[in-house]
Amino acid sequence: MPTYYKIFFMLLGILTFSLACGSQKELVQLMQQNQEALKQCQQEANISKVKAQVNLERQQDLRNEITQLREAFLLEQDRWRDQVQSLSKPRSNAPVNSATNLRELNPEQIIVLVRSVGGDIKRFGNRLMAIFGKIKTQIVYTRKDKVLTAHARFKGYKNDLKFINDWNRTKRFSRAYIDKDADIVLEAEIDLEPGVSEEAIKNWLKGFGVILNFFQHSLVKQGRSKGTEEQTEKIERHRI
Repeated sequence: MPTYYKIFFMLLGILTFSLACGSQKELVQLMQQNQEALKQCQQEANISKVKAQVNLERQQDLRNEITQLREAFLLEQDRWRDQVQSLSKPRSNAPVNSATNLRELNPEQIIVLVRSVGGDIKRFGNRLMAIFGKIKTQIVYTRKDKVLTAHARFKGYKNDLKFINDWNRTKRFSRAYIDKDADIVLEAEIDLEPGVSEEAIKNWLKGFGVILNFFQHSLVKQGRSKGTEEQTEKIERHRI
């Protein structure tokens, strides 16, 4: 083969090799650009997910604030209604006499007793709701059994049966249980059948207020349930 043919084929091979190397380099650069674009898209998707979660939490906070404002409005409205009614009707109910052993109580007397020990109380139809600290408690007088009962419901805490059993085993003057909605309830009652003085009822109300706050403190130490651990931590206003 002539020398110039050899030189021609050699140059052709060098040119082909150069073109192949250049194509591979372009492919590598294109792959790197695609990987960077994919990474940026993933970052933007994560940011959008975080923003959506923050918006959901903010919406929940706003709903809770609206609910609390509505409850406060209803309580204030009921307070003014009670004041207007008390001014408009004659004082036919005799005041509670501390020297008398009580076996019967009407709603007005219960309201007076609760407020005399520093608690707040509102009336919603046939229901009486007292507030000890920040804990709402329903007060019920059963005329048939002559029993005065107070119970508060704690929603969102771990309903650990061991905690409930330990409380009932080691504490007096109250009992705890889990109701049908899986909420924890603390309850206490006083029997008026033999006749109970006003001072004894006041002491019972004071004691229950102290027990309520200690019970809530114990629940907070125990922790929230799984369904509420990821929510923003707030002091919950417990419902009836």
